Amino acid sequence: MHEISSPAQLKASARNSLNGHYSFLIAVHVTGSVISSLFYVLMPLAPLIPITFLITQLFSFHICRIYLMTFYDKKTTIKDLFLGNPDRVKEMQTIYAACIITLIQFLCMLPSNILSYTKIASNSPLGFLLYCVTLAAGYALYCYIYLSLFPVYYLVSDCPAENITETLKMAAFISKGHRFRLFYLIAGFLPLLLLSLLSFGIGLLWIIPYMQATLTHYYLNLAACKTV
Repeated sequence: MHEISSPAQLKASARNSLNGHYSFLIAVHVTGSVISSLFYVLMPLAPLIPITFLITQLFSFHICRIYLMTFYDKKTTIKDLFLGNPDRVKEMQTIYAACIITLIQFLCMLPSNILSYTKIASNSPLGFLLYCVTLAAGYALYCYIYLSLFPVYYLVSDCPAENITETLKMAAFISKGHRFRLFYLIAGFLPLLLLSLLSFGIGLLWIIPYMQATLTHYYLNLAACKTV
């Protein structure tokens, strides 16, 4: 029977899995970040925000698939960041899942975005306070949903159900009772992320792959425990 791994065990597994793959995975993240940043230049144009969110989400799904393939010792290249899964059924589920999460993200941030683009936040102290409250509430709601659906980033490539609805239900089932565990795992990287500021962000080249690898092992461990 599989046992729930501790954060220390997950991080140790991540370090072992990264041996020999660090350079490639750094290149994957740098490529994705550069292209995503170019799309974020469009952020001032409100109608294009969902498109920006969607591009970022698709990269996130494809990066998770690349990590799975790498840790499964399957051949993968940076092209997989753009081409996605050669299995068209699985790739369509990836696109559907990315669209759903993009919509959720957009709706969660919509009130604060409206306040920002209509300049209400800058017109008065009360308007700014209202903006801060809606922004914090939007992020909190999105984070809760993210913690609930986190496994879907891997499931659509690893073992999707017959349709995206069932895959989302599977993700919610796997993560049930483990949301705080994932939150605690992610929060454990905050000191490293803050320390990376001392290197003007250069340290992120090593920290982000380490964090993503740990989250991948979190998914693998959680899925094994919930499916046995």
